[in-house]
Amino acid sequence: MDKKLIKAVVNQLGFNDLNDPDCVDQLKNIANCPYGMAGGFGSFIYYSDTTSFFNNNRKLILEQLKDQAFDLNISVIEMVAGFNCLKDDEEITIDEIGNVLFCIDTDNHNEKMIIKNALAWYSAEEVAYNFVNQLEDA
Repeated sequence: MDKKLIKAVVNQLGFNDLNDPDCVDQLKNIANCPYGMAGGFGSFIYYSDTTSFFNNNRKLILEQLKDQAFDLNISVIEMVAGFNCLKDDEEITIDEIGNVLFCIDTDNHNEKMIIKNALAWYSAEEVAYNFVNQLEDA
């Protein structure tokens, strides 16, 4: 996992580094929350924060998506379309997901915001899962 993405998530959660015991607790809570980031953590609650986070970290998030999709032997778009927070939303199309991932401008601002939010949550959840797995392996 890219260290820049980890740092971006940790900062968005309101911490300076992974050595902060409160940060460790927060990442454990995220990893163990049955609703993931939808449970409400740090500055990943409001669309204004999550869309800004996505916009600022799109390339890092896309690299994480590509790596994971490759490991799962599926396309990036297929993987994103399967996110729990997106898969039952009939307004979200494969085209819209692709448009957001690859910076193609559209008029569907609400859908773009929802997809960017999902991708910001994804990155935070992946950082949390990765961190907790490393703790367990140590």
